[in-house]
Amino acid sequence: MNARTTHATPWTLKSGTNRNQRRLWIEGKRITALGFVKGIRLSRKMCRDGSMELNVVPHGWEGTGKRHSVAGTVDRPIIDLSGKWVTEFMGSAERFIVQPIVVNQAVTRTSTLSVVSGLRITPIR
Repeated sequence: MNARTTHATPWTLKSGTNRNQRRLWIEGKRITALGFVKGIRLSRKMCRDGSMELNVVPHGWEGTGKRHSVAGTVDRPIIDLSGKWVTEFMGSAERFIVQPIVVNQAVTRTSTLSVVSGLRITPIR
């Protein structure tokens, strides 16, 4: 049984700019603790509620959608999103919420293993 939930603790970050376009920069121990390491591929999905999801792409999967990769170093992974599409996505918002997407996979009848499958990013308007 798999269920997608967003029960892990969210955090708030401030957007920046790069070449006159908005930039979302997510880095460090928070994403390392969630299992995001350099080289992991992510698929971007824009949601009807004004948020976006960055979902981990399984190795060898060739689905559709915009792709991103976790950059940086082993000790300091970075998710760097920038460009015209980010400017449009953020609108007038300066800050955004990062919410881990957790997939609960039952291991036994009495315990559950939680795995982070992506991040939901929502501008604070």
